[in-house]
Amino acid sequence: MDMNISTQQVNPSEIPVQPQPIQSHVNNQKRFFPIVLGVIILLLVVGGGAYYLGTQQNKPMSQITQQPTPIVTTPTTEISQPSQTEASVANPVANLTWKTQKISIEEETAIRGKQTINMELKLPSDWTFQTTPVASNPDNMIKNCSTYTIVSKDQAIRLTLQPICQGWAGKSSSWPTDAVIAFQRSCAGNDGAHTCYRVRYSTTSNNYNYVDAMTEPNRPLDKSKDQVQDTMIIGYTPPNDSKDDFFFIPGHLTTTYSGTANQKDNYLSVADQIAASVTLL
Repeated sequence: MDMNISTQQVNPSEIPVQPQPIQSHVNNQKRFFPIVLGVIILLLVVGGGAYYLGTQQNKPMSQITQQPTPIVTTPTTEISQPSQTEASVANPVANLTWKTQKISIEEETAIRGKQTINMELKLPSDWTFQTTPVASNPDNMIKNCSTYTIVSKDQAIRLTLQPICQGWAGKSSSWPTDAVIAFQRSCAGNDGAHTCYRVRYSTTSNNYNYVDAMTEPNRPLDKSKDQVQDTMIIGYTPPNDSKDDFFFIPGHLTTTYSGTANQKDNYLSVADQIAASVTLL
């Protein structure tokens, strides 16, 4: 059988154009790639940041750099007690040791005849005690009349004790306004109980006298009324103060200070103790 195949001339412009799927797919891939790449980069950035924060949180505290915290120190005021050496420099007559000095008085009177009277006083162990005989006088009741001198180790203060060797008639005067009491104690009298005092007062700058006083019986001290003697009345201490019918020896005790002004009170305090210790035995 014959088959007639007719050949038709086809105009290319009349041939419908078919879409090109491959070409379109390639173009879509080109547009999609930048988007995907951007997302990937964003994920890497976010992921890397999260990883960094995670690792920082998981690090030990010793690996994390921190700013040093300033340390504020408050100055402490330290109160120190002076050493023994410093205390001695501050008060050169602190921590003294004492010794007893005995004095023998040879007295002769028309009534009592010859007798030996013992006197004593106390002074610091390193202070000097010197006896200087006084020229003899037929009228003296004390036959070995002497002056007794006490001087501190550094020569800052001097005390001079001079018993009255001849007769004595006591005098009284008003209570000194600057009087310092070296001691006070009960003492007996012919008219009853009294209070006896030994006081220090100044005569001139850095010069002082020690004298005794006695209140009227059975009443306290009244400085506006009570008076002081012009000497010390060196007698026996209680309970022997009435021994030998209230026997006593009058005497002058003076003090001269030549040290520094800031140490005067310390030295005078020691002098007061010496003055208070002068007594008959």
